[in-house]
Amino acid sequence: MESFGLSNNFSSLHPILDVSSPDDSFSEVPYEKGFQFLTYLESLFKTKDDFRDVIRSYVLAHSQQSVHWEDWRYSLEAWVNRTYTQAEASALFAKIDWNAWVFNPGNNPQPDHLNFTTAGAVGFEQMADAYIALGGQSSPANYTNYINTDDVQLQIIFLARLAARKADMTLAIMNRIDGDLNVTSAKNPELG
Repeated sequence: MESFGLSNNFSSLHPILDVSSPDDSFSEVPYEKGFQFLTYLESLFKTKDDFRDVIRSYVLAHSQQSVHWEDWRYSLEAWVNRTYTQAEASALFAKIDWNAWVFNPGNNPQPDHLNFTTAGAVGFEQMADAYIALGGQSSPANYTNYINTDDVQLQIIFLARLAARKADMTLAIMNRIDGDLNVTSAKNPELG
């Protein structure tokens, strides 16, 4: 979102293209912001199973079709109205600002209680910081976590932390990291 600018229409879930090429709006915004919106919606339900039932209901009703947010909203609201009491449904709906989530550019409107930080993410950021602190003289004790993980997202978090601290990087640190983790020869395109 920051590359577009937080007030840019392309940082919304439903960008208005006007005269722009659709390619100009391509980014990670719909994936990340959409994930956060779905996570927010899930947090409003009594149980995670309830939310899974909503998704299952939507997929069954709309298989082999493009996703339209209005259909998703109608499906979710219909499921809630069938399953929850009127008071529960009203309370849940009162917490969803559909227009803000879908159309407003920039950060999500209601992420107050959502925390996407995981112990794994923190650990991989700390590993990157430890490599920098050690100055290329030695390796962090947990460096094999990078090699042994099946979660490429954690590896991306590690590399993003190094990139964010590029001013602190030296050739000795990069050589140590590559010697330990063989990052240069990584075959996964997400790590490139």
